Amino acid sequence: NELTAEMSDPVVAADYERASRLAMERAGMTEVVELFDRYTVLDASIASARQLLGESDSDMRQLAEDELRQAEAAIGEVERQLRIERRGSDRA
Repeated sequence: NELTAEMSDPVVAADYERASRLAMERAGMTEVVELFDRYTVLDASIASARQLLGESDSDMRQLAEDELRQAEAAIGEVERQLRIERRGSDRA
């Protein structure tokens, strides 16, 4: 990506402060991308679990309820982490 290319530029590598700033920016972006990927997976799990709530099999409904509860709790945590990351990037 653009940051990686810029960081590999010998002129940037010679400028420690600039290279350090770019490395920190890249690390922050990686965290946000990983959080968003996790959010996407959890959102799909929630949708799938909600569909299974309509099943006639009580065991399947129970599994769906458990999955839904866990995924909703996890997605809430991911949303919290994304808000923290956003606040950090707003200050930068």
